[in-house]
Amino acid sequence: MPPPTADSEIVGTAPIPYGSQPMGDRRTNGGQAQTEKRGKQKQSAVLQQVREQIVRGKWQPGQRMPSRGEFELETGVSRVTVQKVFDRLVHEGFIEVQGRRETRVAQLPPHLTRYAIAFPYHPTDTENWSRFWSTLADVARGIKRPDGTPAFDVYYNLDGHTDVREYRDMLTAARHHQMAGMIFVGLTPRLRKTPLLLETTMPRVLISRNSTLTEDTRVSTVTADTANFFDKAVGHLASKGCKTVAVLMVGEEMIENALMPALARHGLTCPPYWLQLILAESRRTVGSLIHLMLRDPNHRPDGLIIADDHFTTPATAGLFAAGVRVPQDLQVVVHENFPSHGESPLPFTRLGFDARETLANCLRLIDDERKTGATSPVDIQVPAHFVGDLTR
Repeated sequence: MPPPTADSEIVGTAPIPYGSQPMGDRRTNGGQAQTEKRGKQKQSAVLQQVREQIVRGKWQPGQRMPSRGEFELETGVSRVTVQKVFDRLVHEGFIEVQGRRETRVAQLPPHLTRYAIAFPYHPTDTENWSRFWSTLADVARGIKRPDGTPAFDVYYNLDGHTDVREYRDMLTAARHHQMAGMIFVGLTPRLRKTPLLLETTMPRVLISRNSTLTEDTRVSTVTADTANFFDKAVGHLASKGCKTVAVLMVGEEMIENALMPALARHGLTCPPYWLQLILAESRRTVGSLIHLMLRDPNHRPDGLIIADDHFTTPATAGLFAAGVRVPQDLQVVVHENFPSHGESPLPFTRLGFDARETLANCLRLIDDERKTGATSPVDIQVPAHFVGDLTR
């Protein structure tokens, strides 16, 4: 998709170089400026009118549109203005010119076939960026429309600051119906209060670790089913004969809501000193922590759950330092974001969430809302999968 521009920036116009016109009566120049301003306002109004008619379905994809002469009579503007409007609609992907100036609605107009996915940070912000987000962005870029063109525009730095270019671009694209829906990966309170959420009406979905349905901004959610992850991880360790497990995880709320019920269901235990909550800024200490936990061969757990893929690399170093053999000495289940591959050479059991499934659910929610007009937000939970259960 071309970068969005204001309606007044019609393709085919260009600034007049300074000094290219002789100076005349100031009143004449002032009148000319007013005439040009009114002309641009008419262009903008007609452009918005025709775009809205296409979005509302007055002409369906592939359907022939009225001629330029018919638009000239209907709108009361000049043939030149109509041509500039058509040029802009071609540029935005709403219409196609075929044969001898025959114009039809595009087979794949953006308001039906393109989507936006927005992240609160940029990948270069390593303190806040996550591997899951990298996987989502990669998967989104790989999704194509039937004609092979990208289905997604990826936006960064959407944290609620309205003075950044990415926010302004996405707001303009939304107002011009250049997308079928918006997907937010993390939705800050500040962003919820911006025109992008409050003034646009297209479907929007939030990818979140927890369900956060909100009626005020009408945002549905797609969340990772962490209870399902821990149930499958603990169940796998139980099937391997494990009795006690150690867990490295983030998110204290998941202990009572997901981990403990899974341990009780499968009859395993996790002593408090083997249950470690790791803060994002403490990831580099994971290797040393694993070494300390497992260096005594007479006092080790039977299994280990690494519930965040950021821990996999340092945990691998810690296992090597402690002289632990996997799986002979210790069964290990690691979290992974599919279809990404893990970075450890050790034979871990890989369990996680598929970004392709996550985005497919987002698109289904957007398309269902667009087709049915439903406005009540819903939540979809994505189950965890073992790597062997996925079709790559």
